[in-house]
Amino acid sequence: MSNVSIEFYEVPDGTFGSPSTTSGNWTGTIGELMTGRADVMVGPLTITQLRHQVIDFTTSFFDVGLSILTTKQGEESNLFSFLLPFSWEVWILIFASALIVALLTWFFDHVSPYGHSKQDDDSKNELDFSGSLINACMTISGQDGNPGKSWSTRVMLLGYFLFVMIILSTYTANLAAVLTTKVQSTRVTGLSDIRTYGFKFAVAKNSAPASFISSSEEMADIKKNMVLYDSLDDCIKALREGQVDALIWVSSILEYMANQPPCDTLIVGDLFNPGNYGLPFAKGNWMIGHFSSILLSMRESGLVEKLKKKWWIEKGSCSLVASSQEASGVKIQDLGGIFLILAGFIFVGGLILIFELVYRAIYDKTKNRTKHLKYLNRFLGGEKHQESDKEEQELKTTNIAASTQSLQTDENKIINQ
Repeated sequence: MSNVSIEFYEVPDGTFGSPSTTSGNWTGTIGELMTGRADVMVGPLTITQLRHQVIDFTTSFFDVGLSILTTKQGEESNLFSFLLPFSWEVWILIFASALIVALLTWFFDHVSPYGHSKQDDDSKNELDFSGSLINACMTISGQDGNPGKSWSTRVMLLGYFLFVMIILSTYTANLAAVLTTKVQSTRVTGLSDIRTYGFKFAVAKNSAPASFISSSEEMADIKKNMVLYDSLDDCIKALREGQVDALIWVSSILEYMANQPPCDTLIVGDLFNPGNYGLPFAKGNWMIGHFSSILLSMRESGLVEKLKKKWWIEKGSCSLVASSQEASGVKIQDLGGIFLILAGFIFVGGLILIFELVYRAIYDKTKNRTKHLKYLNRFLGGEKHQESDKEEQELKTTNIAASTQSLQTDENKIINQ
């Protein structure tokens, strides 16, 4: 195709084209293709069944649909924006985790033979239920908490500290994003508002969107609210001047327009009436096969999406799409792993608690204790307050007293001699 010369010209009436109700001839670009004055049309023309009857299209290279464009009304303020980083399910699980950890901290400390509650000093009541609850809350707020005395409690709280660290980091990052993202409010929030409240919307004459709304049964209830203008530019002007409440057009075009200065428009609602872009040719044109192969290759290689990102997003200066609804925040699906890790640490702490109970029972029943058992007992947090330790202390006191008496007896013998 290197020997093909290209000549561009603008369609005289500036429209995509529509069939005449009287003669059946097409106007606009489609009419130019049908009469042979043009071989190919370059522009955002969607593939429709009606158009396919009179012209040919290449393989579709871009997926589109219809969207709603409206003007910005202002920025919403929210007194509870600090709650937006997480969804309400995550908030419930975070506070439930704190309550469960507080309860288990008290239980582990109360049951374990090496907990604070088994000590004879002032720390005996440090991790009662109220103290455990305060300890969990202090950890959530980033303050240093009581790590516990028994290893079963320490392992469980280690998992909870890791849990809190990740939660705080995630919350801080998402809060910064929430506070820097301005939520725009709009009068029209979607197609349902047009149906319910009768908002007027603009559509360009002799266009696929206008044809779809006029002929579609599902759009019959809003057809009376449609206001036709000569061109898309006239539709935009009417929207900004307040003559209409919204503009319905092809999604790709509206995305580009909403991302250009003065940034006073927004896309709202969901995409509807999905379709495709194709390059239109006159019927039977020999070049259509070559262009279809090229466009298919561009789409499969990701070049089309890369070009859209460059010109629609990177080169733009506005937010493409906004919703009047609040952000839902991080969901449980995104943070479920950290809750599972916390549950794993709690399980390991429970196993260690069982080991502590079994070991202490064996330790107390063993009369001939070795140094190894004593060292392990002290490592676990045991204190020398058991009966055997007291007996050992009493034996040492008796030996000291006996030695003192023996020395006094020997001294008296020397004096008598």
